[in-house]
Amino acid sequence: MSDLDWREDPMMSPYGGFLIQTRRGDHGNFELVIPWHSGGIAHYWRGGDGEWREPLIFGRHQYIGATIIESDFRAHDRDLGNFEVYATRKTGQVDHYWRENGGMHTWRGPYPVGESANGAPSCAYSGAYSDSNVRRTSSTYFWTVWPNTGAGFTMRIQKNPPGGSPPIISHTGTGLISLSGVGLAITTESALSPYAGYKYCGPRQAIVAGVGVDGMLYLYRWSMGFDWTIGSYGAQTLDHTVVGIEIMPELAGDFRGRPALFQGSHGYDEVSDWVPFDSGHLGNLELASPSRRGGLIFLWRNCGKPRYSKEALTRGWGNSYHLSGPLYDEVSFMQSTYHRNIELVARRHGQPGFDFYWRDQRGIWHGPIRIGAPLGENRWWHTTPSDGQVPVAPGTSPTSWYTTPENVQHIAYVGTDQRIHECFYRIGGENRWWHTTPSDGQVPVAPGTSPTSWYTTPENVQHIAYVGTDQRIHECFYFIP
Repeated sequence: MSDLDWREDPMMSPYGGFLIQTRRGDHGNFELVIPWHSGGIAHYWRGGDGEWREPLIFGRHQYIGATIIESDFRAHDRDLGNFEVYATRKTGQVDHYWRENGGMHTWRGPYPVGESANGAPSCAYSGAYSDSNVRRTSSTYFWTVWPNTGAGFTMRIQKNPPGGSPPIISHTGTGLISLSGVGLAITTESALSPYAGYKYCGPRQAIVAGVGVDGMLYLYRWSMGFDWTIGSYGAQTLDHTVVGIEIMPELAGDFRGRPALFQGSHGYDEVSDWVPFDSGHLGNLELASPSRRGGLIFLWRNCGKPRYSKEALTRGWGNSYHLSGPLYDEVSFMQSTYHRNIELVARRHGQPGFDFYWRDQRGIWHGPIRIGAPLGENRWWHTTPSDGQVPVAPGTSPTSWYTTPENVQHIAYVGTDQRIHECFYRIGGENRWWHTTPSDGQVPVAPGTSPTSWYTTPENVQHIAYVGTDQRIHECFYFIP
């Protein structure tokens, strides 16, 4: 099934991440793109046998994120669409690639489409309302968003008229918050008909989810339709909200990286009969994001009924839940045709592969299944132990030590608040860095000085010494039980 299969299945949401299900294969292949650590983009795919194939690498630049769709453009086959990929270089340029849907399946590009991006793009495809073999009889639209360097994000809407050139009808920056990643969903909310699915309604609203550097989740919503002022398809801003402030304050500061969202079939109900004013139900909005605690955060929102679904984004949310796992930088997920399972991939930047999860119809998650090089690969890996904490004070250096038998590694540094901060990691425990402030409430650290540390046995005491603003040596020490 592809992004345009809402014409065949009334509740297949157009995908907006780096994992999709396409019309290829007997049951619809999974297709995935990620940046490759040695350069270019890696294209993985999985057929009906459940086996992921070794990746094909295309492109020639260093990228930090990518997104993929299957479009209605066709270079060869009349049934399958070309693949369209957007990817952000480390320099901030956003490139477009496309792959022929037949022949040698050649990748074409890159073609620059944007600049000053601060993270991975997310693209969704609205699809053509009607289709006749290789000739489309209505325009399609590529909706692409990426976080801007500095603040906000850019939303790019590309119109693809049948037999014509693809004009860009919108290219605007939005928002004042610095974002680390964005996700995109095209939904049927605010459908003008009593029907609920894509097959009947087409796309009605675009929703963007962006994770701020403050750990909050920012949501923006647009109404999609014909704009008489420009004589073309467009979008009008409806509203926005912040998860962690305006709703679900218990999640404040818990989000990180690149989120993903889509409209799913849970609660979905098409018109059941022809009783006047019977209107069915639009299903739920499903949202996932990496967590600063490690693992993933899941949220869902009741999309309501057709013609009655214009409630503010602050309404309709159910309880959130957390899925334990490693510390991830980005996630992409979707609802597949395999028993309506939720299929999910998550990964760290620089990881030569990804972790695969799926949720069955009982709501039980399975995984992670690691796809790619084994963890013991002969290379240096990278983490940021102080991610989300107070920055390091200029002109200072960290110190570190290791404690046994607890198997805990420690890093201490001077923060810009002139306090001693400690990051520690329990080997064999939850896969995340923890944080404390050993000098909290004591004399501040003298500017331009660095701490020292040591560990003593058999007393099991850890020590940190520093120079205070009173020009005396101060020691923080902790007795391990």
